Formats: sequence, C-alpha cells, structure tokens
Amino acid sequence: TPKKDDKHHVVIPQPEELQDNSESSFEKSAEEIAESVPIHSVVSTCHLFWHDHTKKGKKISDPCRQCRKEEALGLALPQTWDDKEKALIQDIKNLQFAEYSLVSLKALVPYHGK
Repeated sequence: TPKKDDKHHVVIPQPEELQDNSESSFEKSAEEIAESVPIHSVVSTCHLFWHDHTKKGKKISDPCRQCRKEEALGLALPQTWDDKEKALIQDIKNLQFAEYSLVSLKALVPYHGK
C-alpha cells in the first residue's frame, strides 16, 4: 500500500522497495497509488476560478478549479512549470470536471471576484 506524507501526497515506492519486481507488482502498485490520490476534490471555493480567454475573437470566462501538480502525472502536458507564471486547471462543464490545461496565472480570476 502506498505511503502518504503529512500533506496527503503519495510517496511512490521505488522498484527496490517492492518485494516482487515483476511487472504485475508494478502495475498493482500503480493502481494503488492512482486509487489513493484524491482527484477532483474541491475543499473550498478558494480552489475555484474563472478562466478568462478568447474564442473566435470573443472574451469568455469559463469556470475551473486549480489542480495540484501531482494531477499532471500521466497527462500530455509538461510535467514541470513555473508556479509563479502558470497553473494546472481543470475545466468545469455541465457541473462535471472536464479536460486539464496549463494556463497563465494572469488568466485566472478568483471565483468570488478580485
């Protein structure tokens, strides 16, 4: 079972820490990690934003949530970025979480306004 540190981040076991180094053991470990990471969690409205952008020349503000860096794992997005310039977000469409994207912090407006 994957261990968690005091901030609920999952500590990924290294291959030498696994008793059985077979491929099935790695797959089982990956599944346990994926199941233990709380994704799609919004604890408070401080994680909610409006993503201001343009589409076909029109200014649009779409609801989104700011995600943790761990959620970028396995996505077709850069795995590192400058936290002072960009943020990982997940769009909210039809009251459901949708696709992830990496956007400029300047394009995010707090849910309750500035």
